[in-house]
Amino acid sequence: MSRLNFLNIMIEPEKEVVLTLIDRKKTEDVLNRINMDAELCEPGKGIAFVLEVERTIGINHILNRMINNKFGDDDA
Repeated sequence: MSRLNFLNIMIEPEKEVVLTLIDRKKTEDVLNRINMDAELCEPGKGIAFVLEVERTIGINHILNRMINNKFGDDDA
């Protein structure tokens, strides 16, 4: 595996990125579970972070279906 040295930090260019979109109320539980399962407290195991999402495109039909199922609104 090739490595790059940038500002005295070894960078391995091949990493996995996992993105999830969850209900805001579940953030702490999901983040804590990721931390435990991925052992992020161990050096070199990765990082998890939270970004607020204002808008999405491409999955709105799924979100609308979920909202309709939860609230029973067929016109949304």
